[in-house]
Amino acid sequence: MDNVPPTGRQQKADEMRLRLLDAAHAIFAVDGVAGLTNRRIALEAGTTTQSIYTYFGSRDALVDEMYRSAIRSVNEIFDVAISHAANDRSKQTILGVFMEAAQGYRQFCLANPAQFRMLIAREPGGDPFGEAGLRDRMVEELVRFGRSGGGWPDAVYESRVRMTVAAIHGFMMSELSGGITAEHDPDRLYDELLQRCFVNYDDLQQLRKD
Repeated sequence: MDNVPPTGRQQKADEMRLRLLDAAHAIFAVDGVAGLTNRRIALEAGTTTQSIYTYFGSRDALVDEMYRSAIRSVNEIFDVAISHAANDRSKQTILGVFMEAAQGYRQFCLANPAQFRMLIAREPGGDPFGEAGLRDRMVEELVRFGRSGGGWPDAVYESRVRMTVAAIHGFMMSELSGGITAEHDPDRLYDELLQRCFVNYDDLQQLRKD
């Protein structure tokens, strides 16, 4: 039953929802949340404002779906890294898993700057799908793999994890805003950032062994 193709009506609805979302993302990339008016979204999508209510219920619900879409994309990056770790014993370490996820996250941000800005557009703590939700997922996965891979699962360890996540987040904001350019060799800088962060985890693991 799961493989049953959508009906013509359902396919049309899905296509219209996608058109509206694409239009909203295009507007957001230029003018931010302030530009996301019903009239402008409908005009960009080549439809009427009624379509927003028909397919999303409201403009706010459409914006919520934009956030959720961005979070789903990031979650998929983690899921892939976790899956690779499960099938490759050489990646059953904090470093092996998170390096892959962190590199994938950067590529996602560079390819989808509007979605990255969408992730950080709302006030921290005000929306489970915004920046706070993203950080919580990243921290959750790092801590989980730290526990399974010999890390130090206590308040100190989790604080180090949050520092790493904040550093990655700050790097991406700087790179996308032009603070880090090609002449700075961002690939090398990002890899160096990750490696330096994980020296801390190596230290913690060694302390635990001692």
